[in-house]
Amino acid sequence: MGKKRKYGFDFLKTLSQKIGDLSGFVLMCRELIQNADDEGCDWIKFQFTPKALIVQNPSTFNDDDFENIRTIGSEGKIKKAEKTGRFGVGFVSVFQICDHPIIRSNGIELTIFPENQEAIENTYENGDYTEFFLEWARERTQVRQGLKKEIINDTDITNFEKNIIASLHDTMLFLRYVRKIEIELVNGQEVIGKRKPDQGNWRTIQIYRGNEKEGESDWWVFEKPKTNIIEIAGVDRSDGIGVAFPLIHDGKEKSDGMVYCTLPTRTPTGLPVSVNADFAIKSDRATLVDEGFSPDVQWNKTLIDRLGELYVDAIIEARDLIEDKHFASMLPPDNYSNPACPILEGIQDKFFHESQDKPIIKVVRNNSWYKPSDARLLSSERSPELFQHLSALSAPLVVAPIQKRWNLLSQKLGVKILTLKDLQNILKDFGIEIGKPIDSIPNELKASGCLSAIWGFIDSELKRVKDDDSLELARTLPLCPCVDGALIPFSQCLADKCQDIVYSF
Repeated sequence: MGKKRKYGFDFLKTLSQKIGDLSGFVLMCRELIQNADDEGCDWIKFQFTPKALIVQNPSTFNDDDFENIRTIGSEGKIKKAEKTGRFGVGFVSVFQICDHPIIRSNGIELTIFPENQEAIENTYENGDYTEFFLEWARERTQVRQGLKKEIINDTDITNFEKNIIASLHDTMLFLRYVRKIEIELVNGQEVIGKRKPDQGNWRTIQIYRGNEKEGESDWWVFEKPKTNIIEIAGVDRSDGIGVAFPLIHDGKEKSDGMVYCTLPTRTPTGLPVSVNADFAIKSDRATLVDEGFSPDVQWNKTLIDRLGELYVDAIIEARDLIEDKHFASMLPPDNYSNPACPILEGIQDKFFHESQDKPIIKVVRNNSWYKPSDARLLSSERSPELFQHLSALSAPLVVAPIQKRWNLLSQKLGVKILTLKDLQNILKDFGIEIGKPIDSIPNELKASGCLSAIWGFIDSELKRVKDDDSLELARTLPLCPCVDGALIPFSQCLADKCQDIVYSF
């Protein structure tokens, strides 16, 4: 008879590889928050003690839930479009901090022993809640060595406390049900993250330490629960999407956006807006599936396309409620670069395509909103006097605060720089037409320095353009004031009849 050999695999090594995909204390906490959110809980509590991290939420496990916990990679939620967690591996992240996690729910206590590939079940008297008892791994055990993880010390625990508190603003932004995250520190102090009821599209997240408010973040959020995506074979997911502009965060403006799948991934959008959708993401919850031609990639591209449309809709919805300087920061960057996930450039591409025929540019004419092709650029800094006078003449000039995005406006959105032809159209509203003298100077042109500023613009345009059509247009514009108060074209000007002509075309 041959020699007996052990048949099987190194479970702790496999578990270690799974944990590697889900490393980080905050990510571990988010996995537990995700579980609570999937079960419709409105709160979750993290209690730090010298012995263990205790996590509670008001859900109760059923037999399937316990089975999913016992079986790594069970994919117990993968057929449920309303659930975020789908890989059945999120819970393994708790082995970063403990050797033998205990789950207590619905009268059952389940203790997991990974070194033996066992889970021992006992009865347990508890209320209508679920509790995870995660005893700190303070000693170098077989589990620590097998997982290649360091032991947990008091400094680690202090850092864990700080990190989860710092992550509350971003964590709570797109949660569907959880509205309060309680954190009880080792010293007994309590920190609470609260998401206030939305006020229209305004979303506010507040952090309290004891009874004192410690921080607050304000977001402009625009969501679309259904986008009517045509079913993609092999994909069963929610097609709801959302975008959020992080306007104020603890008194400071933010401009960095992240990709969310209910909870933040580790992928930046490369845009000043965070986006949320039921993306197909890799098992590490860090990045989107974006390579190849699988149904998941097709699904992600379709969501990205819809998010580009929603981005424009959100801009239009927000435009009259947000200061112009904040509005300018909500527009995409001049040049897109996102090595972390190039597929997301599709959001910006769709934004530019959709915005061409949408009124997203604010102009000085009645502070109204124009399509990019109907607005005009004139620098309020380089030509302040001309900008002031043409604004008084109701020119469709882009307002000053939005002009700081000059390159984006002119190169990406197609806003044209003011020309002599535009000046001609502006002056038509005041009875000034090519070749036709008018009897008296309109009041709007009598403002001190107005005509001089316009003449300076005409002169600079002729030097810049240098074509016969522009020269002819300049000669025939009736902007030459005579001693009798009339305005005549420059081509009809006689020096002895004119008040103050310094240009001869």
